[in-house]
Amino acid sequence: MLNNLGLKKISLLLTGTALACFGLAAMLFFNIDLKGFKDNKYLYNINEEKSFAVETIKNININTFSSDINIIDTDDSKVKVHIYGKLYSKNRQEVNNPVIELNNEKLDIKQSKKEDVHIGINFNIGNLFNANETKIDLFIPKSYRENIKIDSFSGDIVADPLNIKELNVNTFSAEIVLNEVTADTVSLETSSGDIKAKYIKANNNIKINSFSGNNNFGGLKTLDFNIENSSGEMSLGVVETEKTTISTFSGDIGAKEIEAVDADISTSAGNIRVNDVSAKKILCKTFDGDITFNKAKLKDSDIETSSGNVAIRLNENSEFDLDAGSSSGDVSCEFPITSIEKQGEHEIKGIVGKADGQIKIETFSGDISISK
Repeated sequence: MLNNLGLKKISLLLTGTALACFGLAAMLFFNIDLKGFKDNKYLYNINEEKSFAVETIKNININTFSSDINIIDTDDSKVKVHIYGKLYSKNRQEVNNPVIELNNEKLDIKQSKKEDVHIGINFNIGNLFNANETKIDLFIPKSYRENIKIDSFSGDIVADPLNIKELNVNTFSAEIVLNEVTADTVSLETSSGDIKAKYIKANNNIKINSFSGNNNFGGLKTLDFNIENSSGEMSLGVVETEKTTISTFSGDIGAKEIEAVDADISTSAGNIRVNDVSAKKILCKTFDGDITFNKAKLKDSDIETSSGNVAIRLNENSEFDLDAGSSSGDVSCEFPITSIEKQGEHEIKGIVGKADGQIKIETFSGDISISK
C-alpha cells in the first residue's frame, strides 16, 4: 500500500502532467503564431474617450489583450469610456486604434480593430514580450441595470459596486478584484490569476472557475453557488445558498460560515475548515488533509478523508444516528450514545437522542473527534 509520501509524489506528478497538458491546449486553443515572434518597436500614444446615454445601452462587451480595466460607478447619466496609454507596433501602418462603438444597444470596447486580441482567436506571441501599456476606464452610472461581459487575456480587472442583470468575466492571466456585486447571475473565470470580492449577491446563481490562483471572498449569497479551482487556496467568508458546490484539486478550503440546504465540499490535497456550518445535507471529502467544523448544525452528512483528522463540534442539543470509523485512528464522541450498535477504539455506531439525521464519518489514517 502506498504511504503518504508516495501519494504526494503521485499528486505532484498528476499536477505537473495537468499543467503540461494545459500549456499544449492553450497553444491549440489560442492558435499562437510562433512565426510572429518579433520586436514591436513603434510606440504610439493613445487617448480615446467617448460618452453614451445610459438608456441606449443594454449590453457592454469589453474585449482586450493586455489593458487593465477599471469599472467606476458614477452619479452621471452617461456611460463614459476612456482608453489611454501606449501601443507598440512594428511600424506606423500596423498601429490599431481602440474601438468604442455602440450598435443595436450593444457597446463594444476593443483594444484594437484586429480580432487577434480576442481570446480564442489567433494572436501574435510577440505581443507577450512587447505588452501594450494601456488602461480602460469604464464609468458606469448607478442607474445602469443591464449586462457586462469582459474577455481579457492579461489585464487586471477592478470594479466598484455594481447592480446589474448579468456579470460575465473571462480572463487568462489576470487578477479580478470586485467590490460589491448584485446581479441575477455572476460568472467569473480565470486560467491563472487571483479572484477577490468583498460581497457578491446573485438572485439565480454564482459560478466561479479558476485554474491556478487564490480565491478570497467576504461573502456570497445566491440560490446555486458553484466554485472550482484546480490549484489554489479558497477563503469564502460567509456563504448563504440553497445549493453549494466547492471543489479544488490542490489547496485549502476555508469559510467563516456556510448556510445551505445541500452542500458538496471537496479537495484532493488540502484542508477543509469551516467555522460555522448549517446544512440539511452535506458531502465533504478530502484525499489528503484535515476536516474541521468548529460549530456545526447538520442533519444528514457524509464526511470522508483518506489521510487526515476529522473534528466536528456540534450543538449540545444535536440528535443523530452516528456511523464513524477509522482504519488506523482513534474515534471519540462526547455525546451519550443511547443505542449502541458498535463501539471501540476505531469505530462507533449508535444513536444519539431521537436520531433526527445521520452523521457518517470515515477516515483511512486519522483520528475522528465529535464534540459539543
